Amino acid sequence: MKSNDLLMVVDSGNSRLKWQGQFKSGRVSSGDVAVSDINNLSFRWKMLDKPDRLLIANVAGSAVEAQLIEICHELWGLTPFFIKATSVSCGVTNCYDEPDKLGADRWASLIGAHNIYRKDCLIASLGTATTIDTLYSDGRFLGGIILPGFDLMKSSLSKTVPSLSVPDGRIVQLPRNTPDAISTGILIAVLGAVKELRSQITCQRGVEPKVIFCGGHARRIAGAFKEQSVMHQHLVIDGLLKIGQLR
Repeated sequence: MKSNDLLMVVDSGNSRLKWQGQFKSGRVSSGDVAVSDINNLSFRWKMLDKPDRLLIANVAGSAVEAQLIEICHELWGLTPFFIKATSVSCGVTNCYDEPDKLGADRWASLIGAHNIYRKDCLIASLGTATTIDTLYSDGRFLGGIILPGFDLMKSSLSKTVPSLSVPDGRIVQLPRNTPDAISTGILIAVLGAVKELRSQITCQRGVEPKVIFCGGHARRIAGAFKEQSVMHQHLVIDGLLKIGQLR
């Protein structure tokens, strides 16, 4: 690659689509839009320099994938490469029963975390869904859990139990009203999941893992987590950039 070659990577999540263009010279351009606003993406991207390569991690479905392909063809005459989880890549070994069934965003996050931290890690991605994944320092991804995200938990309560369709509440100790009870309960449920997996890894390995929070609700949960942790909002992007370096 020449020094001015541009690798563009895209994290196409369930709710938001984020991108970053990385020149080898070090210059960076980035942005994001709501997935529901993808029809306006061409307007945003036509102002960017034409990339030489495009890598995309898409979990927003086949319709969004088709739109991204069309936009890339129309703007730049390029066909993007959609990453899929594999058995091994960039130092990470995928121990999923069916490696290719692991979500592309989770795979990119694992690659990003391994190549940045090189430690036992617990990666809590808090978006539309919440995923909590375990990664050993030697690059083995042992597995993880998936549970509804904050908004999905709240909406499922309101749809199933109409009397619980209430405004957002506060996070408080021993809530004394329904909105606060729901918001605090959801937070405690996610915190409990993070702490349980952290405890499991610590027991297995004899050392506490680095807890990494990312995703749209990361700040909310990280602020309530009393143990040492880090916020890494663009972990998927960083993993994609690492994958792109080797392609």
